[in-house]
Amino acid sequence: MLATPRTGPPLATAHDLAEYHAERERLYAAAVLLLDAAPDPRVLTAVRHLLRRDAAVVDPLKVALSDSRGARAGDAYARLFEGAHPAIKLRCHTARWATHDEAFTAAGVPLSPDVRAELRALAVLADRTAHALDDGDMSAAAALSDVQARFLRHHAGACVSELAMDLIQSGEPFYLALGGTLAEQIAEDLRLLASD
Repeated sequence: MLATPRTGPPLATAHDLAEYHAERERLYAAAVLLLDAAPDPRVLTAVRHLLRRDAAVVDPLKVALSDSRGARAGDAYARLFEGAHPAIKLRCHTARWATHDEAFTAAGVPLSPDVRAELRALAVLADRTAHALDDGDMSAAAALSDVQARFLRHHAGACVSELAMDLIQSGEPFYLALGGTLAEQIAEDLRLLASD
């Protein structure tokens, strides 16, 4: 079962917005950790700690991290991502737009067609936005939000959504939870950040 997007009160204050972006940063950073290599117990524990206080959107992933699905994630990783013909390729299949390069430059992430780089860029941009809001720098927060909105609308939204669907369709319980969580977060980001 997938969690529903944010249903609580509207994001009304700078603190609310900063916390929202901080939660996004933690989820995208956790996804990078879980996709960089076969997760071992140390990585699973780090991700559990990273996500321990976040919104309902990450609940299915937190459950998967805590039960036997997490313990079997390493074997599933090998089946899905390794070998000469991996079941899931961690490359973006969408065309690069100028917004892709703009987002990577703003995040300080090296340009790459790898979806993990897209997630890293989203994490860094979300973190910088949260810090700008916490520091009261609304101009910087607005500029970073604009970069994220264009990036999500023109590239990362499609790229990460495609990965999420591949993870869901894999049938591997742990990666199904990760895919569902990413799909929910991207949908929420597109609704809140990238709506026209």
